[in-house]
Amino acid sequence: MDSPCFDHILLVLCLLFLVCIHGNAQGPCEIEVLIKRNTVWNAVPQKRLTINCPVKHCGETLRVTWCKFEDANCKQINETEQVKIGWKPFSRGLENDIAFLDFKKISMNDDGSYRCGMAGNKSSIVSHAINVSVSDSNLKMTSTSDHNTNDSPNAKHNEKYLSWLPYVNICVGIVLLVVVVTAISFLCMYGCKRTNKANK
Repeated sequence: MDSPCFDHILLVLCLLFLVCIHGNAQGPCEIEVLIKRNTVWNAVPQKRLTINCPVKHCGETLRVTWCKFEDANCKQINETEQVKIGWKPFSRGLENDIAFLDFKKISMNDDGSYRCGMAGNKSSIVSHAINVSVSDSNLKMTSTSDHNTNDSPNAKHNEKYLSWLPYVNICVGIVLLVVVVTAISFLCMYGCKRTNKANK
């Protein structure tokens, strides 16, 4: 094998190696709580309300806590027969789940601002305040059933955004890889042909 052709092939392999390293080196995954500012949940007294808190957990096991603001303090909420705290899977995405606070029969006393928090081995994070409005006037705004979660537009937007993000990243990565490999292959073939002609 001619030395220039061998050099071109070696260059192609080195560039492919660098592309693979760059594709895998997206940086460390950071835990995120995906609640936007000024999120409001409307509820009707004596009906069920489930507040969702979408979380990017990066594969880490997290402990979820919820608290309700009373004056300047955020008082922790504990599970009771009427209140349940837990996790449910996100519709799509391996690194995303939803922490929830479920009121079986919400009352006027539950009106106020809430916050979800995540604690893991390496880090902890809290969400923005979530405002819960409990009023009879919400009956016209909210359809309530046994399994209604009264998803706010912000929560739906976050879920839609997260569900498509991995697919977009994969497609962009594949397109870039194909373009780079094609360009390098053409350059290599063109260089080898010129070298062979010069040698002849």
